Amino acid sequence: MNHLPSGDRSGWGHPLGIYPSHRVHWLGILLGCHSFFFINSFTSVRLAGFALLMIFIAIIIGIDDIRRRWNDCQIIYEQGFVDIRRGKAHVIPYTDVKNIFKAQCYYSFELKNGKRIKSRTQAVGDAVQAAIFQAKRPQITQAYRRGETIPFGPIAISTEGLIHNRKILPWSAIGSFHINQVRKGDVIQKLRIRQCNNRSWLQFLLRPHWAVIPIRTIANLDLFLDLARYLQQSSGHLPWHPYWDMH
Repeated sequence: MNHLPSGDRSGWGHPLGIYPSHRVHWLGILLGCHSFFFINSFTSVRLAGFALLMIFIAIIIGIDDIRRRWNDCQIIYEQGFVDIRRGKAHVIPYTDVKNIFKAQCYYSFELKNGKRIKSRTQAVGDAVQAAIFQAKRPQITQAYRRGETIPFGPIAISTEGLIHNRKILPWSAIGSFHINQVRKGDVIQKLRIRQCNNRSWLQFLLRPHWAVIPIRTIANLDLFLDLARYLQQSSGHLPWHPYWDMH
């Protein structure tokens, strides 16, 4: 797709990028496969006719869904992005995005009105995340210096350390942060936080990690990791720095 769809009414000028997002509806494929095996399982003319009807319905569903989604795309601008689905354009300024969640195959943008928009395109997720985090960093920095607890979903950052399940891990006791690589049989990526090796071997054997959290539940994961690692190295101190204090 190399043109701006007519549904875009953002008024933001020339787009920085246009990324198609149409997908085939799996319902039609599943119905078709089911019907194929169904028709080969019976010799009855009546049942075979029913199976042929199911195949016809599956084809219609698939064609209609492809037609509706063919022009689906997400358009990136400096001020926000436009999500076009089934002919409808949703104009979303970056200021309307509250949190960003990352999963193995997609980004999920949580809006201030509670709605969520997904993107399976890396370039879209990276562009939105960069704009949102640039605005959030000074806000989070000021909140931390005021002594506030900063939530990132199931885990939070405070001046005392990390907070998870009502437990506190002091900055001086943090060992490492690690996100597992997805392997065969391991579907969900998880953030593993390890304590420093100042425990007995039995404690370490029974519980090697202080916390294991699915990354898809952590709001603004990359921002959390940046801040947590910085505070880990500085023992919880956050002096003025252009990266954290400037938009």
